Amino acid sequence: MDEAQIPTEKAEPHLLLNVALGILAGAFSGICLAFALENTNETIRTPGDVETQCLLPSLGVIPALTNGNSRNGHRSRNGHRALTPAESDKFLPVTLASPTSQVAEAYRSLRTTLLLASPGAPPKLILVTSALPGEGKTMTSINSAIVLAQKNRRVLLVDADLRRPNVHTRMGLSNNSGLSGALTGNEPEESYVSHPMLPALSILPAGHRPPLPSELLDSDRMRELVVRWRSEFDHVIIDTPPVLGMSDAVVLSTLADAVVLVVRAAESGRQSVRRAREVLLGVNAKLAGVLVNAVDLNSMDHYGYYGYYAKEYLHYYGADEEKN
Repeated sequence: MDEAQIPTEKAEPHLLLNVALGILAGAFSGICLAFALENTNETIRTPGDVETQCLLPSLGVIPALTNGNSRNGHRSRNGHRALTPAESDKFLPVTLASPTSQVAEAYRSLRTTLLLASPGAPPKLILVTSALPGEGKTMTSINSAIVLAQKNRRVLLVDADLRRPNVHTRMGLSNNSGLSGALTGNEPEESYVSHPMLPALSILPAGHRPPLPSELLDSDRMRELVVRWRSEFDHVIIDTPPVLGMSDAVVLSTLADAVVLVVRAAESGRQSVRRAREVLLGVNAKLAGVLVNAVDLNSMDHYGYYGYYAKEYLHYYGADEEKN
């Protein structure tokens, strides 16, 4: 047969097949990209990351909050900038400013977890620290002390970060004498500041920065103060410097009944948290677990029921607050 007489078919595009193949290729690429991002992202994002990647129990989450504090106040007779009822709203942490908020409820949940963390009696001395700076340990210390005092427990909040103290700033206090003064011979009672809204809460600021903070914290005098605090208070919350890079928190962790390690969601690295865990467990510290701070619940759809119920809780209290 002549080649010119061979019938030919006109080539036509297979639109449905091409669309299907494109969808499959896109889905496969998306899955691969998500898998790659998941395995290259070294930050802590959820309590699940804490438990699976850092091998530590999760103590809960604190939702993200934007909250500023003013810096006004007056000096009390012992030289500390103390809160008065007229000025207290300028220095109120969220557990006092918005006690029915989602964040305040998260701190109360942390309180329950901590009180049940130790077998037998609840922990008296609770140390709050972090692997690195900027992860929220100070505000965790302050709000934890407040929710414990709201249970009519006698609570002492101690700022043991003698290098970069921050409790006095957050609470509207001056930083005279304080812990550093008590460690060099002053009576600690002279530096206690009572919160006007919570008579059960006493605050001991850090005081002036000493030349060798770690030497003062690792001293017989510090151990004497701890013994005294245990007899005078139901709970003592100690805010310390970060674990990595200095020995202050590590030294004090050996005196605590429970150690809380605070991490900031989507910022704290898994490697630093693992290293902090190794350091604390290396001195036999009673590491209660990890608190995941500043969690954006709107980005936690994969975190199942917690995100859903947290949003429902926020809606419930938001409606309640609108009535007040």
